[in-house]
Amino acid sequence: MSPAPQPDPRRKPDLSPSTPPLPSSRPQSLDDLLAHGEFFADFQLRQDGRFPVTCFLLGNKGTVIFQPDTMKDDDAKDRLALAVKLLCVAHAATAVVMVMEAWASSAVPGEKLDLKEAPSESFNRREIVMLVGESRERTIQKCLPIVRDGRGGYFGLGDDLVPPNASMEGRFAPQFLPPLPPSPKQQKWAMKKLREEGLIR
Repeated sequence: MSPAPQPDPRRKPDLSPSTPPLPSSRPQSLDDLLAHGEFFADFQLRQDGRFPVTCFLLGNKGTVIFQPDTMKDDDAKDRLALAVKLLCVAHAATAVVMVMEAWASSAVPGEKLDLKEAPSESFNRREIVMLVGESRERTIQKCLPIVRDGRGGYFGLGDDLVPPNASMEGRFAPQFLPPLPPSPKQQKWAMKKLREEGLIR
């Protein structure tokens, strides 16, 4: 990940970060999982200044939390997407939330956004926490700006940047749940596949 941008300490932030409320200890819905993801990201950023990509599943036997060993390249990211899909089948998940750090870029006022430039290399980049959630009833995305103080330390999370009815594309777009609840046989197959592919220990 690229070095964190350093905000101008003389400039008053246009965000109002706050600590997310403590979520329910037993998630029952997509909204509960989103609350867990946001709380986890804020806690890890306060403790360590960063956090690993994490997936939260609402399975048939409770909450499942999965973290990949690495996200170093595109192959690792593809394997993560595959692992989450298989985990959703293996645990008959009814909801799933992916939480990750990312860079977001915006166009200079009066100019078009350069889609060929990586967000991490953009002059107008911004650190965000991205949450992507999915149930069979709906999908949801949140991009929460990471607000830092004048020394680059973590200060909090800002308001969601995603406009209403926005859509998302790519390997981490909401597309992890199987279209129908899996059978016990399909669950066993998915768990076996996860082990054969070395996606879980």
